Amino acid sequence: MPQIGITGSAVFNMFSGSQSNREIEKVKKDAGVLTSEPSAYETGGPSFTTDNTKIAFQVDGQMDFATFHQWMATMMLSGDRFAKTHYIVPQAYISLYSKYATLNLGNYAGVEDLMSFGGASLLGGTGGFGSSAHRGYVGITTGCYAKVELVGDSDDATKFTLMTPRFWGFQLGVSYTPDTSKIGRKNRVDLGPISDTDIYYNKQFWGFGVNFVEFVTSDAKLSLSVTGVTGSPRTAQTGPNGEDIYFHQTNGVTVGGDITFDKVALGAEYGWMGQTAQMKGNYLVAAPGVAPSEYVGAHASAPRFFDVAIAFFFWDTKLALGYYRSEAKTGFAVDGKTSKAVTNIGNASLTYAVQPGVQIYIEGFYHLTKNPSALYEMSLFVQQMKDFTKGNVIRDQRALTGVVGVKVSF
Repeated sequence: MPQIGITGSAVFNMFSGSQSNREIEKVKKDAGVLTSEPSAYETGGPSFTTDNTKIAFQVDGQMDFATFHQWMATMMLSGDRFAKTHYIVPQAYISLYSKYATLNLGNYAGVEDLMSFGGASLLGGTGGFGSSAHRGYVGITTGCYAKVELVGDSDDATKFTLMTPRFWGFQLGVSYTPDTSKIGRKNRVDLGPISDTDIYYNKQFWGFGVNFVEFVTSDAKLSLSVTGVTGSPRTAQTGPNGEDIYFHQTNGVTVGGDITFDKVALGAEYGWMGQTAQMKGNYLVAAPGVAPSEYVGAHASAPRFFDVAIAFFFWDTKLALGYYRSEAKTGFAVDGKTSKAVTNIGNASLTYAVQPGVQIYIEGFYHLTKNPSALYEMSLFVQQMKDFTKGNVIRDQRALTGVVGVKVSF
């Protein structure tokens, strides 16, 4: 008889802080001419959120087919909603288990997410820079990257994932996603290579992973991982005059790990993405209010990032400290040199387990994001892409943010 289970979490966060730049500009294209105006939105100020609130229904049972002996069907409902790419049911998948492998079929994370280790996994509170919560509050400078996932990450797009059992400490995995813009739908309008939440859509997308977990001693655990992705941009975007605009192939790799010794854990991760999703070719960009500047595709690069964190465990409390940095070449020249978009994030959190399943926490962030070509980068997309008629721009940012929250898990 199949068994039904329910798991999930309810989260409430209170954000507050100061930001050096709360203004958002809107670049618009009207009759082929670029203009800019203040956006109706601004960043910062007190904010209450329910980030990562979710509930999952699971039905599992036994089977005898080939080598598979167990199955499980999962549907997760989410309290998050961002633009067009997130849904009330972001995850719905079937899992098949055998002694040789685990097979996931449906809307679920790929091995590039499931099998990686690094500093972000040690953070407390909202999840630090490993979570999306801080990006929903702080105005990150346009062109700056503030994620620990690879550009082009398949997220919960419809896929299959195959993972081996662990042998001699090692585990292998592979994921395949025919089209990363499809999240449970048979057909979907082609949104081009870029969405309004910075997800770069790909076709024929593969994720790969290998990790190693071993107890070095009775109280020392070592975890290491290497993950990678490869894929092709869904389409060439159409320019204003009907020309095709092409993007570089998606390729990326992460190397990370963490070690836990008694009451202390230390982790780090490095991510490299080459020229993933960078626009090919050279274009003269006439940004509003400034002199034109040339974008040189050969000089642009996708972000590369590094993070490190340390966590201390005492009584029912975790103290975690972390640092994240990313940088990417923009393809534009400033003072004769190719400019870079640089992100620095510091994070500290204190998480207390009131009782099993109930946590309260306080957390602090420091963001420093800079990109001298922010206006040019957004103007490039608005100018060159036929259907990209407007875009928001945030200039250099320095922000200090505090969070108080509670999380109930079941």
